[in-house]
Amino acid sequence: MTQTIVDVINQEKYRQKFGIIVRILRVRNRFTLRGLGGLVNLSHAHLRKIELGKTSISQNVFDRLMNVYHFDLKYDPLIEEEFDELWELFHESVIQLNSINMKKYYNLIQEKASFHKNALWMFEYQIVELAYQCQALDRFVDNLTLLYDELYVIEPLINAAQKPLYYIYMANYYYHIGLPEKSAKSVQNIFDLNTWDKYTAMANYLIGMAYSKTFLLQKSNMYFNQALKMFEDLNYHVQVKAIHVFIAANNIKIRLFKGALDKFVSGIKLSIDYELHDLLEFIYMHIGIYYIKNKQPLKALEGINKLKVKTNKSYFYKAYAYYMLEDYNSMRSIIKTSFVAQTSPRKTDLLYHYALKALLIVNNQNDVTACEVLKNFFEECKSQSMFFEIDIAYDFYKTYLIEQRRYKDAYYLTKTMVDITKNAFD
Repeated sequence: MTQTIVDVINQEKYRQKFGIIVRILRVRNRFTLRGLGGLVNLSHAHLRKIELGKTSISQNVFDRLMNVYHFDLKYDPLIEEEFDELWELFHESVIQLNSINMKKYYNLIQEKASFHKNALWMFEYQIVELAYQCQALDRFVDNLTLLYDELYVIEPLINAAQKPLYYIYMANYYYHIGLPEKSAKSVQNIFDLNTWDKYTAMANYLIGMAYSKTFLLQKSNMYFNQALKMFEDLNYHVQVKAIHVFIAANNIKIRLFKGALDKFVSGIKLSIDYELHDLLEFIYMHIGIYYIKNKQPLKALEGINKLKVKTNKSYFYKAYAYYMLEDYNSMRSIIKTSFVAQTSPRKTDLLYHYALKALLIVNNQNDVTACEVLKNFFEECKSQSMFFEIDIAYDFYKTYLIEQRRYKDAYYLTKTMVDITKNAFD
């Protein structure tokens, strides 16, 4: 007798998986339990049991649910076996911070993405998507948020074996959208589980990253010391991966560059040896910033031109280097390219969008939006504690105000800048 998908779902192993899918699809379609119950002629209490994986279902109930969701749930034991094997290998590479293998196994999973999206292991596939997009250089916040909204509501439904990875990837999400305290709290949940030993390195790495970003945002040495403590337990390979956090934190905080270039140069070698491409990109970007802050735009361009991934930040610093060289044609060409290439809605990209517009304005004082753009650039730098960039924003904005003979506004801007500098050093 041929086994139907309902027969599979009613097995203990799959009831929980199906319950998670029912809830994900309910959230995706914006149904309440009572609202969905009315559509499929079931009580909300019965639906609740289905979502919790505490009851079996009939073919009739299954058909009604899938019809309401307009969803074609798939199952194939051979594809499931292949997915399970790749799932384990993918997560092992993430936990070990092996970006090469992570991408390799992600790409293999993606070969059957159209099936996985509609399969009984849809939840596991979404976790893979969240993990990869958090780690990948081409991530976009909109994509992450859609995944997060669906995954957030299923926490009560997941089992103990699933929770460590769930908390790790949710922590990664919070980190990337600029909520490091929530990230640290999510990672902390791992230490309350009995199965956390395997995830210690990854958990320590993430919580260290979260504390270091909180240190930047709140300028509190308590968080810096906590971050250092978390990194002490990591192996050397992971410390290499994490070192950029402290280079950025220390230099942005106190504007000291001594020894930074040596760390960058040594970081380049280690990044190449270990194939840490994201760290290599970060280093080249910061070599560019280092030389710009030290008034050496030609050397800055050497670093920035090695970047493979283009962002508003890299476009801005490349354009700013040409601005320093008074090569305004090249500057305008890069800014034009950046405006055409913009796709990511991340908050930091908005800052550099203002920064690029500000560059155009200081090269063309007739821009009618000048005051608004320059003010937005300065305020965004201030709100995000971007101490590298705020010096540039202040210089542009003050120069504009003085040229417009708005001396009172220039005075209050300078007073604000003094307060910001004072707080950064406190």
